[in-house]
Amino acid sequence: MVKTTVYLDEADVKSLRAMSKRRAKPQAELIREAVRALTSKEPPPLPRAWHVRQRRTDTTARRKRS
Repeated sequence: MVKTTVYLDEADVKSLRAMSKRRAKPQAELIREAVRALTSKEPPPLPRAWHVRQRRTDTTARRKRS
């Protein structure tokens, strides 16, 4: 695991503390679960080569005409 720092509003800190007590789980575990839930909804990043190909959609316009 990697340590990171997160800044939260006072209201969020109070809610997190209360949830931690109710669920008998450390705050860090609740934060990890929330991050996992959020990031699992995101589609995986596209391969870099795909982005490059998408920029070059009109190659005929760049070709030198005689």
